Amino acid sequence: STFRAPPQTQIAPSVTTSLAYTTAAAGYRAYDVYGNPNLEPEKANTLNVGAILEIGDFNATLDYWSFDFAGPIDNESGSAIINALFPNGTSTILPNNCAVAAYAGLRNRVTFNDINSDGTPDCLPSAINRTRLNVVNGPDLKTSGIDFAAGYKARDVLAGGDLAFGLDLTYVLKYEVAPTVIEGVTVKPARDYAGTMDYLGYGSQPQWKATVFSEYTNGDHNLRWTLRYVDGMIDTRVGTSTFTAASPLGQKIDAFITNDLSYRVFLPWQTTLTASVINVFDADPSFARLDLSYDPFTANPLGRYFKLGVTKKF
Repeated sequence: STFRAPPQTQIAPSVTTSLAYTTAAAGYRAYDVYGNPNLEPEKANTLNVGAILEIGDFNATLDYWSFDFAGPIDNESGSAIINALFPNGTSTILPNNCAVAAYAGLRNRVTFNDINSDGTPDCLPSAINRTRLNVVNGPDLKTSGIDFAAGYKARDVLAGGDLAFGLDLTYVLKYEVAPTVIEGVTVKPARDYAGTMDYLGYGSQPQWKATVFSEYTNGDHNLRWTLRYVDGMIDTRVGTSTFTAASPLGQKIDAFITNDLSYRVFLPWQTTLTASVINVFDADPSFARLDLSYDPFTANPLGRYFKLGVTKKF
């Protein structure tokens, strides 16, 4: 059982302003985040249980982990507020929720630029100026998964050298989040985010991640091949105005697979030389409907590159 108290910067009634791209407004808008003196500590029940197996040159570990968070401290989601007010995005023809009584609290969180002839703000997505957010104890979150690792070494099998093989993988069983309620409105329903990319708050949660390697060692020489796998994800905005029949690309972010090759040799005078080729096959990151056109949390755009290093001990 654990807890985390909010820092002073989050309980002080001060404001921090940032800019973020707002789809409904088709541009960047200001978001003012206010501290909350009434914040409670977030709490969690955690569990980890595992087993280790060793038989000769073979070893394996299996772990189950679980985290049950109550009232995690976080900022309210500006995107969730705007999307709740303007479910039809940038459209000025389709109706929005500005005049719906139940959404009055959300409507008051947003400051608009345009002023009507009677002096009232014009509640249109294009007129959004800034949105107020609070630091809050957010919806409860439960996540669990399995970690597995295995390795085997075959000794003196190839020209007097050793061959080693290994696997590390993580499988997320669940990433369940309770409904998000702001000003009495459920702006995000309860959902299991395992295997999804949530643009509106919970980030990238690939269900599988794995690393497989094979390695040859002979005296002072070591050659290693590593394959890295990040599972594909579903964009949680599927079914919203972000995607249309004419523009469906990015609803599913494909898996990202790369291969690395590295060579290491121990030289005289406690010197080590390493040479590596990262992303041997020059794999591109999978397309995602984000600002950079890929998900920077699970992939990178660098393609194939080379590294050379020398280490000297004294």
